[in-house]
Amino acid sequence: MIKELEESLDMIDRIRYGFKIKNNMLLDEKETKCELFELQMSLIYSNEIICEKNNNMLEIKIDMDMPTNFNTKYMIIKRVLNNLISNSLKHTFNNNVYVNFEFMESEYL
Repeated sequence: MIKELEESLDMIDRIRYGFKIKNNMLLDEKETKCELFELQMSLIYSNEIICEKNNNMLEIKIDMDMPTNFNTKYMIIKRVLNNLISNSLKHTFNNNVYVNFEFMESEYL
């Protein structure tokens, strides 16, 4: 039984990998232009159903000092943020979830 389960999980991993290749979703994504407002709206839209289901509200605030456009690995950032937000919404009921984008000075920028 355990061997069959491991084989099934391996098959699922191969299917997911093939899907990612086909849809250009691998982690070696090149940097592209990111528009912060577009990212914000995409995160809100993709979590709308979870919010409604658990009677939550999602609020995403952007610091006024944040650059509105910058180059980054957009799809990776979007995927990570979306996973964090959706997990917090799945485990929150009748409440609010707040996400704040804050600009921090760095010697690397």
